Amino acid sequence: MKTKTPLTFAVALALFTGCVTHENAASRRHALTQISTYDALFAGLYDGVAPLKDLDGCGNLGLGTLDRWNGEVVLLDGKYHLITGTGSVQPVTDLNVTTPFMAVTWFEETSRTNLAAGTTYDQLKQKPEIYLPSLNLVYAIRLEGSFHHVKTRSMFPQTKPYKVMAELVKTQPTFEFQDVAGTMVGFWTPPSMKGIGLAGWHLHFLTRDGQGGGHVLEFTAQDAVLKLDETLEVDWRLSSQPSYRNATLGIRP
Repeated sequence: MKTKTPLTFAVALALFTGCVTHENAASRRHALTQISTYDALFAGLYDGVAPLKDLDGCGNLGLGTLDRWNGEVVLLDGKYHLITGTGSVQPVTDLNVTTPFMAVTWFEETSRTNLAAGTTYDQLKQKPEIYLPSLNLVYAIRLEGSFHHVKTRSMFPQTKPYKVMAELVKTQPTFEFQDVAGTMVGFWTPPSMKGIGLAGWHLHFLTRDGQGGGHVLEFTAQDAVLKLDETLEVDWRLSSQPSYRNATLGIRP
């Protein structure tokens, strides 16, 4: 296991291009790079604030969404996949498309746990200390294998005036998979960072055949391995747009 640098928050009010250069490639491989905050998305700030190309070199695993909360994105093995509101999957090849929220990292496994058959997402949520070395650190997650059941959601592109997330999810399109193989990617965000990321587990799913997936709502594992990458550096890039500057954030029901 490699030693990683002390916890660092690199906060940028103006988004900038790219991550890895010849000079900083080694250090950047242990950073989580995130565009905007989950609280901004929760509050209905769905307009894209940066193109995906701004994340060039920042990672090979991650999740997020596209401009106007268009679908759910899975970044797996360096390739972006968009799960649309219909449940279909499209490759994202135009990196000029913008995102209101995206989190990516270079995944380098630091620990793994074989999940017992029948393990559910609720169990991970109720007892995270069983599956995580610490509840106070950020972990990149790659959960892969076969599942008895997976339930996901994805969203159609929204139109203005935007409804807040709490209203939209009441009518969100959901999809269910039985006896399916695939990979879930995402992050554990400690409660102390609530609002920066989705506190706790945040997972997006892509089926092994690349035909389905979405934001994970439920799962029951069959033969799955939970792989973690302990991440101690966070490059957190804020929007300079007026909508972000003037928003009331951090208030939850």
